[in-house]
Amino acid sequence: MIYKKLILILLSFVLIAPLYSQPNRNKKYGYDATFWKVGQAKYEWGEKIKNKERSQGISKADQWFYKDSQPLPGFVELKDGTVLTGSFKKRHHWNKASEYSNVEGASEYDVPWIKEEGGEWRNFQLSDVEKYGIYYTMDDLNAGPFDIGELTLKNGLTVKGRVFTLYWKSPYAGLKYYGKILIEGDDLNVVSYQSDEIDEAVIGEEKWLNIDDWLVSPKNYRTAFTESAQSNGYLPMKPGNVSMRNGAIIKGSIAIEDQKKPSKAFFISEDDSYIHSLSYKNTGMIKFEDGSTYVPNSIYLVDIDFAMNKWSKSEDLQPGKIVFENGDELVGNISFDRDANVVKSYRFIDAVFFLPSDGSIGYLFDEEGGVDYFEHNLNGVVTKYVPVNGKFVDYKDFVQELSSNSSNEPTKNLQPGYVVMADGTKKEGKIAATKYKMSFIGNGNDLEQFKAYQMKINYYVQKIDGKERKFVPMPRRAKAFGSNYQYVEILEHDKKFSYYENPFPTNVRKGISNLGGAVINSAVSSATDDLSEEAARQAAKNEYDNSQDIAATAKAANQSYYATQQALEGVGASDEGGIFFEEYVLIDNSNGQKYVIFKKNDKQELEALLSSCASYQQMTESEKKKTARFEDIERAVSILNNCKN
Repeated sequence: MIYKKLILILLSFVLIAPLYSQPNRNKKYGYDATFWKVGQAKYEWGEKIKNKERSQGISKADQWFYKDSQPLPGFVELKDGTVLTGSFKKRHHWNKASEYSNVEGASEYDVPWIKEEGGEWRNFQLSDVEKYGIYYTMDDLNAGPFDIGELTLKNGLTVKGRVFTLYWKSPYAGLKYYGKILIEGDDLNVVSYQSDEIDEAVIGEEKWLNIDDWLVSPKNYRTAFTESAQSNGYLPMKPGNVSMRNGAIIKGSIAIEDQKKPSKAFFISEDDSYIHSLSYKNTGMIKFEDGSTYVPNSIYLVDIDFAMNKWSKSEDLQPGKIVFENGDELVGNISFDRDANVVKSYRFIDAVFFLPSDGSIGYLFDEEGGVDYFEHNLNGVVTKYVPVNGKFVDYKDFVQELSSNSSNEPTKNLQPGYVVMADGTKKEGKIAATKYKMSFIGNGNDLEQFKAYQMKINYYVQKIDGKERKFVPMPRRAKAFGSNYQYVEILEHDKKFSYYENPFPTNVRKGISNLGGAVINSAVSSATDDLSEEAARQAAKNEYDNSQDIAATAKAANQSYYATQQALEGVGASDEGGIFFEEYVLIDNSNGQKYVIFKKNDKQELEALLSSCASYQQMTESEKKKTARFEDIERAVSILNNCKN
């Protein structure tokens, strides 16, 4: 998620000033800036009047009407910045066609009128107006049925105040999914939050939880899936357990779809603190206390007896074991969950079931569940399956595929080499690798896979075209394929000086991404997982120190959080993008000292190292300039490794 655009409306005013959003000079037409809740309460409308000048035709589109709101203190702000104040009213125009549904030519619009002190009533074309509205006070706000609320945002901030809500009703009777929450603090400033920005909300005495980026009330959920279950298309909610694909077991109440082949269900924890939507994508097994059980099959959640019958016919259900990356094992009966969108005879295995022999709840694991491999025993023939690109494949087929691989990148093809494990043990065999995972084939064609984040190895070496290439697992700034680690090649690793491209750069560009200095500083000092949160906290602190404005503080924090996350997408990409400069790390293998080289310090650092080399000293100034620079670090390292004083 990359991520949805943050919509923030900062509304500010003093005691009897208008509550309206910040100016937007890009709007083509003016708009009513009166806060909607106040407008509902204070606009009182006069009689409907037929506009004779515009009602000459007989069609509904040609018959026009208007009505005026009762005059109230207000303002009209023009595009040129002029603000007119006085007695304000809004004239609403509409044609007869708009009173019907699906009638061609329906149209309606508003026109602002203002009467300044001692003047006459004047109206304005909306194309000339920036915004307009009525004035109101704290008493007007207090007159509404507003709840006291507290929002816990996804960026970790907590916002408290009175809550005004805009919402859409969900498709389930009795539920209200909130689309937007406006929360107003003590200073009357109002900030708007979309539901996908909120992790949890307490509004009045009711708690709301984020589920699929909607805010949902557990209380209403229970009602919808018990008393109103049938009308909502679900079987009544019952107590039970659910095993998730990551191995977790959750206990609570579950409502499953009332279909011959249901595809979804809803879960609520016993204490109403957790709600989860269930489907074949995330569920291992649903086991109700009354014994009824459902498991994923294709895109459905099917009764266990149906699944067992199907597995028996296909011979998928057999003895076996699942071995996890941490070394844990599960031994018992296992079966497969196969890809539903592939020709039947060639379906891939998406996940592996584990069914305990004691009848307790079973599990379903995919590659993200930490499975290293599993074994399936069919009539005494044991087949080993390994995770590859989100699927499980026969490891012999995978080894054969690796053996015949002919990628243009030779490191992805099986090459002779060796692995040095974390404990110093050396294993020789054949290796094929990507940035994030290395496959090692040892004696007897035995396959082992090492993901960079596991840190099980110190390094590995591939022998390609007579040259040894060394790779080391290292942390990286930008998360990729679920990992904050990757394998990095150490160039010239067997020479006095070696170097590598730094996957975790720390030197920050100036003036990028519209992020302030505090955000940049926090970015430098923060680990990848905490970068956006730390930036948000720092931005919030700076804004509050400067303005003492709660709403502006919340806005600054949210803008910083999302801007930082978006900027991280470009980390290390080029000098034109990303928060950080690209960096090389140069290593003096004689003493282990490291030098970080990037575009702002390359001349200084490289010249200091090269200055003792006779070949460098004999160069012209132009040649020296071309050598001691970031783009030509390969040339600089070559000179260092052949340096003669």
